[in-house]
This record gives sequence, C-alpha cells and structure tokens, in this order.
Amino acid sequence: MVPTTDKVKKIRQSEIEAARKHLGVENLEIWDYEDYFMEFPPERMDRMVHKIRQTQPHHIITHGPKDVFNPDHESVSSFVLETSVLAISNGVRIEGYPTAKQARIFGFEPHQTEICDFKPEVMIDITETYEQKVAAMQAFKAQKHLIDYYADRAKMRGNHARRCSGNNQYKYAEAFSRFFPYVGGEFV
Repeated sequence: MVPTTDKVKKIRQSEIEAARKHLGVENLEIWDYEDYFMEFPPERMDRMVHKIRQTQPHHIITHGPKDVFNPDHESVSSFVLETSVLAISNGVRIEGYPTAKQARIFGFEPHQTEICDFKPEVMIDITETYEQKVAAMQAFKAQKHLIDYYADRAKMRGNHARRCSGNNQYKYAEAFSRFFPYVGGEFV
C-alpha cells in the first residue's frame, strides 16, 4: 500500500520533531511545500525574501546546486540563492524590513556525492557533536539508508580534515560547497 501525501507529511513531520529535539533546535518553521515537484511562484519567493530580511542570517546552509537524483533539491538550491540575492537588493521593497547583507551560502554534501559532481570547499569539524548528529539521523526511519551513508561520510571527511589541516583531533567532519568566493583581508 502506497502512503498518501498526508500520511507521508505526518511521518516526516514527526521525524523532524524527533531530530529537532536531539539537536536542541528551538525555532523551527515548516512551510509545508510539496515534495517532488517543487515550484516557487512569486508568493513563495516573497516569503523567503521577507524571512531573510527579518532574520538577517550570516550563514545559510542549503542543498548544493547539483543533485542528479533529486531535482527538488536543485530547485531549493536555486530558490535559496535567488531569494538571498533579492533580499540584499534595494530594488526590492518590503515595508519595515531593510535590505540584508549577503549571507554566506553553503551547500551540504549530497547523497551520491561523486555522481552529483560535489567537490568539498569547506570542511567543518563535528567531532564534539557527532553522536548528537547520529541520534538525530536515526529519527529519519523512512530514509534509513542515508544514516550509514552519512556516518561513513563523516568518518571519511574527518580523515580529509586531519590530512588537510594537520589537526589530528578531527575525527568526524562535514563537507560543504560555497556559493560565493571567500572574501577577506587575509587567508584564514
């Protein structure tokens, strides 16, 4: 028996709630957009531009620009990039909300990394929070195959982080792509 859309939404929402508790996330919004095939008409674009201006994030983490088996992930990536640029535009007026500064946008590593042509540009040490991440991932019972995949990736990226940094304390890491180049007064 194929679950109905409403049943899938309830399952995913309960999984998100369980994961949220493991991660200590306090502020969560679920916008209840359909999955597989995602569309972003003007009212959704406006909603995200408003949210970015309201929250003024320094960093945004989203899907990377390429995910060959999940076209909805690519759509979300494009949506986030486009709305972040609109949020900094003086030509887009939202009463009561000044323009935002351009947030640093990072795409997290997709499943099927090599097939998606993902190249890590930033690695973050997650050694201290690894067990917390595993507990959160285990809440997603509908996608159990991803738990082992991302646990293996965290170990492999930990090895890469040790090798690239010389810091042998890194046991687990996550990899991200960057949407914009690093800009600064010095190499960091």
